[in-house]
Amino acid sequence: MDVEKPDVEKPDVERLAVEGSGVELDVEKLIETGLYDPLAPNANDRLALLQYLADEGATIDEMVESARNGNLTSLVTDQRFQRGALSAADMAERVGVPVDDVVEVQKLVQQLTTVTGVLRTGGFVLLVLVGFVVLFIIVNTIRLAVVARREEIEVMRLVGASTLFIQLPFMLEGAIAATLGAARGFIDRWIEENRDRVVPPGKRIADDPITQRRLAEATWTFDAARTRLRADAVELWEMAEESYVPTMEERGQYRWNLNRGCELVGNAVVDLFHAASGRSIYSNHPLQRGFQDVQGALGHAFLVPDPVAQSVGGALLGTSTPEMVL
Repeated sequence: MDVEKPDVEKPDVERLAVEGSGVELDVEKLIETGLYDPLAPNANDRLALLQYLADEGATIDEMVESARNGNLTSLVTDQRFQRGALSAADMAERVGVPVDDVVEVQKLVQQLTTVTGVLRTGGFVLLVLVGFVVLFIIVNTIRLAVVARREEIEVMRLVGASTLFIQLPFMLEGAIAATLGAARGFIDRWIEENRDRVVPPGKRIADDPITQRRLAEATWTFDAARTRLRADAVELWEMAEESYVPTMEERGQYRWNLNRGCELVGNAVVDLFHAASGRSIYSNHPLQRGFQDVQGALGHAFLVPDPVAQSVGGALLGTSTPEMVL
């Protein structure tokens, strides 16, 4: 027995496509993507919904995705909420949630962004101010050192000393102070960072014999270099009071003690850095900055140990071409 199918009125596609708010639908594409079936009983309502979605800014691809997930009708709310036409309070009211319990993430993100921008700007301004203060201190320290030795500088000028010869002691003093000061700061920071550090399998690094030995050697090296430099400074001061001019061999020995001491301290810092946490390789880690300061200071030309080592070794061997040491 044949069942007679009811006649389904085909909707006026052209009319419905232009009855929206101005967005013209591509009906053929809607049919092709399966969003719209002109022969379906609810074809008019379906097309009206699609037209409304298009008016709210939804694309056909978004409609297809929503239809595939079974939430085509909620796409309107999503579109309006994303472009700010529907607030979180409106959404809460629709679903029956108290408005006081609603947190609008977009506003919260904007507030956090504003606070972050203010902190970043404030930090930059503070960094610039600190930089000016440090520069001011350095300049005034150099001026005080020059004023304290103005008589020595005047005497050296009277006897015909060159500008480089006069500036050399100040430059050397700055290189030494920078190297040893940065090394001492690195060692202190290393101790602070590793005092409570725990390594697998749950062992404190402070209980590791190798680490204890490495730190002991680093501190001994620093103290030995500083003690040697102080002893040399006392000897040179006594020579100056007696108007004694050191020989080239003696100058080489003093410079070798200085340069070799700084080199050994730098090597000790490298050993400690290798024993630090792997996070110390990042530029924002406290040990990274100290390590770079020490290596940068050691790169100064006056702290290169090879020339003065040749002077000391050559003098001991009786070389015929001794190195000149300033």
